[in-house]
Amino acid sequence: TAGGSRGQSSSMPAFSSLPPRRWVLVLMAGAVGLQAACRADEPDASALYRRLRAACIEVVVDGRLAGSGWLAAEPGYAFTASHVVPRRQSAVAVRLGDGRRIAAAVRGRDAGHDALLLSLTDKRDLPAGLPLAAGLPRPGDEVFLFGAPIFRHGVLFPGRVAREGTTFEWIPDQREAVECVHVVASTPKGVSGGPWVNRQGEVVGVQSGLIEQGSGPAGIGWFGPASALVPMLASKRDDPTPTLGVAFEELDEQEVDAIRGFPAGASGVVVKLIAKGGPAEAAKLPACCLVVALDGEHPTTRDAAYRLVRSRPVGRKIVVRYLVAGKAAERSAQVVVGGWREEP
Repeated sequence: TAGGSRGQSSSMPAFSSLPPRRWVLVLMAGAVGLQAACRADEPDASALYRRLRAACIEVVVDGRLAGSGWLAAEPGYAFTASHVVPRRQSAVAVRLGDGRRIAAAVRGRDAGHDALLLSLTDKRDLPAGLPLAAGLPRPGDEVFLFGAPIFRHGVLFPGRVAREGTTFEWIPDQREAVECVHVVASTPKGVSGGPWVNRQGEVVGVQSGLIEQGSGPAGIGWFGPASALVPMLASKRDDPTPTLGVAFEELDEQEVDAIRGFPAGASGVVVKLIAKGGPAEAAKLPACCLVVALDGEHPTTRDAAYRLVRSRPVGRKIVVRYLVAGKAAERSAQVVVGGWREEP
């Protein structure tokens, strides 16, 4: 309506009175002006980079650069991903943006969100840490990841939140699923543990992993939400994750022959993998079975199955009803919910 609307200022000729090339230029100039006005309300990207460069760390485990992280808002503490330091007895140090190296120790672990809290042995003259954002980011929100990809230092990655709410992804190295947020971005090795931040420099999550298709990345990463870091920083102790020690997959993502192995109309979630030494192995639950009922409920998605397990207290005995491929009769097993523990 801009060019032909009534009440237009007489000092600005109507678009219809301009030659075609002229009014295209007017539209382009207006768009540039609008973008500049929007950018004026946003924090400067270079300022955000400088802030992250000062507050972020590199995590060195047993002498080798293992991942990324950042200084917490509470002086003397830092965050990284749980899988970056898989064993508590490892020699851990953090390297600051100014090159200083400070010894650190594991203070709290939450494997269910792939988060780790480190305490630093030297709290003197530390740069300001990063605050944690309140709530989950929204789909489409612009976010930024800072880290050390493939042994390169101080790299900033852009991304977009890819879906609403949280989902679950399995991490083989931890033998556990991570409750996480999907993000459309490049997340190469080395950035694990780095902070995902919004334009205001608030941490929205800790980088955890990426989805791969074949031998390459699929362009989707995931991070543990910042909301899970708040209680860890407050308690400064481990948060035991309720687990059955299984990786769930959905029935309709299996190969056609595998689906046909179960009775027509059967529904549930597939136990794709059983972690060694976990509760499911102790209960002799078979791999590749189809769980049709879990503690009296009937999950059909991996998210529903993991959320159900996470809602049960450690030590609770639950009944798992399942089908084995090629057999029509249901079977059952009693599995005691365990608390995730790191390998010795």
